[in-house]
Amino acid sequence: MPPRPWAGFWRGLAALSGGRGGPARIDDGSTLHRAAARRRGALLACVAASALGAGGLLLASQPPAVDEPLRWLQVGLFTLLFAWVAAGFVTALM
Repeated sequence: MPPRPWAGFWRGLAALSGGRGGPARIDDGSTLHRAAARRRGALLACVAASALGAGGLLLASQPPAVDEPLRWLQVGLFTLLFAWVAAGFVTALM
């Protein structure tokens, strides 16, 4: 990729949206593009499965609470943070 001088945030954004001076595109039918798409799909599937499994396990192991919205907030936050950690772990394995 050839170096280009910094044009500023707004001008760079306008150039990307207008198609002037944007990054070169890889052919959508290329082998590398398909391999990268499969890899991203596998990463997403592994992260989603592990995070949803951990969230479901936490939800099933907690006793029924008096304050249900707070319980759902805790499980949602746990699932989000678990997905973040799982994404790093699965990325390291790939």
